[in-house]
Amino acid sequence: NHYNFDFGYSWHGKSFTHRFMFSNMGLQELVISQIVPSEGCKLINAPPRVIPSGGTGSIVVKVRTFGTYGVQHLMIKIVSNDPVNPLIILGLHGSVKQHTSGKKKAGFCYR
Repeated sequence: NHYNFDFGYSWHGKSFTHRFMFSNMGLQELVISQIVPSEGCKLINAPPRVIPSGGTGSIVVKVRTFGTYGVQHLMIKIVSNDPVNPLIILGLHGSVKQHTSGKKKAGFCYR
């Protein structure tokens, strides 16, 4: 859905950006009071604090995969004056692969 972005697979040490788009479908101004990205996720471009009725905006975040491996779940918390959903959680998820030389032994051994 539009609240989540699956970045699939990424290599350790890479970074990428993603843009979440939204619309104010209410009859009143939408006032965004807080945008809080989780660790590993940086806010690159924030929308205007006040979005008029019928207006649109976007939130652009940058994800860095340095120091992470395996399945990742990141989030952006958005607090607004929306009477139905005053707290929105946007999610980014996927897997971070590690470069290997091919000379390492397997981590698990089955006999």
